[in-house]
Amino acid sequence: MRLRGFSLIEVVLAIGLVGTILIVFQAVLTSQGLVRTTAFEGTALKIAQSQLDALRHGGYGALPASGPIADADLSLLPESAETVTVSDFNAGTKRVTVSVSWDDPRAGARTVSLTTLVATSGGLP
Repeated sequence: MRLRGFSLIEVVLAIGLVGTILIVFQAVLTSQGLVRTTAFEGTALKIAQSQLDALRHGGYGALPASGPIADADLSLLPESAETVTVSDFNAGTKRVTVSVSWDDPRAGARTVSLTTLVATSGGLP
């Protein structure tokens, strides 16, 4: 009577196949987290750019005081806040910085900031 079992080649192939499946599964899980983090950064950048464009469009005289501002898209980011900082750059120009911060469950506290200059007229004096 001959005993039947698995050959060494079959065992090695089965272990290799299971290992490959586990590696692919881990890569998929990791990439999903990175995609979400990148989406949060893209949303924050869009919010900051939109606010900066609105402040530029309003002109020098309509610049608000520094402080928190609200945007409807902030609800797309977890535990988010948006602030604008307006400071003097020189006599006829102000520096405007818009910062969007949020708490990314994967990467921790994150912030995107954009800065521009707004002059009293057409360009820098």
